[in-house]
Order: sequence, then C-alpha cells, then structure tokens
Amino acid sequence: TNEINKNIESNTGAFKHYLPKKINPPDIHYKQSNRLTYNTIKQDHTLKNLRQVQRKFSAQTFDLLMKYLNKPLTDILDSYHSITILRKRLHPYEATVANLTITARVKKGLPDLHTILSNIKELRITTSRIAKDYAYRSNNAISSIEAKELLEQGKNELEQLYSSNLASCMVDIMDIQKDLRRIPVVELDTPTVVLVGAPNV
Repeated sequence: TNEINKNIESNTGAFKHYLPKKINPPDIHYKQSNRLTYNTIKQDHTLKNLRQVQRKFSAQTFDLLMKYLNKPLTDILDSYHSITILRKRLHPYEATVANLTITARVKKGLPDLHTILSNIKELRITTSRIAKDYAYRSNNAISSIEAKELLEQGKNELEQLYSSNLASCMVDIMDIQKDLRRIPVVELDTPTVVLVGAPNV
C-alpha cells in the first residue's frame, strides 16, 4: 500500500508536467516550417550541373520540411502515450476530473481525445507520405525544371493538407490541453487544515 501511495504521489500534476508545449494553428505551423526550411537548405553549387543542383535542393527541402512539420505531432503523441501509462497511477481526484472534463467536451459535440490523437497520427503519416514521394520524384527528375516544378507542387500539396479538416486536430488538442491544465494539482505532501463548524465555516 505504501508503494502504491508513493507512486500516486509522484505522479500528481501529470497534466501540468507531461502535456506537450503549445503549438500554432496548422496553417501558421506550415508557414513557419516552410520558412525555417527555406532559411536552412541552400543550393549546392559544387555539383556538376544545374539538374543535379535542383534535384538535391528539392529533395533536401522536402526531407527537412517533413521533419519540421512532424516534430510537434510526434511530441504530442509521445506525451499522451506517457500520460496513458501514468493514468492508472493518477490520484483518483485528478483522474476523475480529467474524465469529466473530456466527457463534457464530447457532450458538446466536440471530438473525443482518442479521435483527436488518431487524426494527429494520420496527419503525421500523410505528411511523411507526401514529402517522401515528392523527395523521391525530385531526386529522379529528368531536368532542373521538372525538379523545381515538383518542389512547388509538393509544397502546395502540403500547404493544402495543413489547411484541411484533418489538420484541425491540432487546434482540437490545444483546446483539450487548456482544459486539462486547469485541473488543480493535488499536493499530497502539503499540510492541510480543515475547519468544520457552523453555520458558514
């Protein structure tokens, strides 16, 4: 019993400590990732011809853009996986309030946590598929013009993805986190005084 209580105590406040950092709305996230990629990847003019230069530039752009786009999605999935592991050891108060918080959202017609996390996983998979496909095609382009056109096409497709309904899961997860972070932390090691009396104590 002492060991169980120790585990519970060490995991109070999980929603304060284990939730991922705030992320931007999907459209802004794409623009920032695209800008970071643009500022990082440069054309390699040591290569022999323009086709090779554009091939490498386009392929590397998709590879890095994919990493920037997927990083917060992976962080979210990893964080909620950790919370799921800790859930069985949450203090009963925190577990109950968390369940009530999520249930209240569902009653309002909002997606549940499982659906949101599934959509985030699907968004990450789709991002990787698009980026890897265009990176491969760019790396095998028959001309510099084709490699450049593929770069624009792929970036447009990714931008559309992050403006789609699927990408709204990024907004949904931030809304849930706002609610979960409002859950008071149970500090079991803090001395507490309880006054009992009448009429208004």
